[in-house]
Amino acid sequence: IFLPSYRADGDPYPILDVGWTLNYEVYFYALFGLTFLLRSQVAALGALCVWFAGTSLVHAFGPELPHALDFYFEPITLEFVAGGAFAMLYRRDLSMPAAAGKYLGWALVAAGVVVLAVDSVLWGEFVNWNPTLRLFAYGVPAALIVAGALLLEKSGVSARSPALLLLGAASYSIYLVHQLALQYMTMSLELVWPKPDAAGIAALAAAGFVAAVLAGLAVHLWIEKPFTGYLHGLARRKREKHPELPV
Repeated sequence: IFLPSYRADGDPYPILDVGWTLNYEVYFYALFGLTFLLRSQVAALGALCVWFAGTSLVHAFGPELPHALDFYFEPITLEFVAGGAFAMLYRRDLSMPAAAGKYLGWALVAAGVVVLAVDSVLWGEFVNWNPTLRLFAYGVPAALIVAGALLLEKSGVSARSPALLLLGAASYSIYLVHQLALQYMTMSLELVWPKPDAAGIAALAAAGFVAAVLAGLAVHLWIEKPFTGYLHGLARRKREKHPELPV
């Protein structure tokens, strides 16, 4: 039910570890829904900013909290504010020449990728246990990448490759299963190559990457799309049977 709790083995993550992000997403959706009462996007963003900043301060300087509150009050939630700000800016007309928007967009994406790579090398071992460090080491470059991508789209640049569009559509399935795919691939390869050298480690990383993408694509095409198609059809039939229901 998206409430953070400890497992029987003492691990604070769900059975599927990457599910910890779902707890944050549902938390954000609940708060975002409440902001509809404000009837103003600016007021909604301001309220969310105050809430997330305030809870981050409580997390950093306040008393010890129950695990669920401690989880929800981590400063990583401030990244939601950045997303909301980008959404509001994206809906507004930019008085910028298309060429300038493209150059700036590519520059922001490149800067975000470089900073993310450098931060991963320098701090990657520590970010999972330091929420504040994670906010700056990963959140800031991620914001640069998203801002750059949005600016590129505003300037007329968009992905048209069927392969890239498929990967984008399958990205959530890839995220959900990538850890399992990496674990099984690594365990299998270690049986035949127990002590790889540097080149072997790079090969294992490449093989794990391919395995994770293929597993995510399989889940997307064979599970996610059929299941969501079934739900959409169910909703459509219900609307046809009861046209008085709101869409």
